[in-house]
Amino acid sequence: MATPNGLLLAGSHEAVHDPRKVEQHMREGLEKWATLSADERLLSKAEFARAVSDLEVVEAQSQYPKDGLV
Repeated sequence: MATPNGLLLAGSHEAVHDPRKVEQHMREGLEKWATLSADERLLSKAEFARAVSDLEVVEAQSQYPKDGLV
């Protein structure tokens, strides 16, 4: 679990196959989330604008070519 700005709250690659560990990480993440301020939980306007811009670039590159053969 991570905040939108990338702050890691909880998690592990080892836990993906064990539902109890996944639940434990989710509970830990929610506990940490509750301690964060609103500013720490969310993206700033500048970060959001940069993310939208980056996404537009990626989406433009991943589209099928116009009048191209797929």
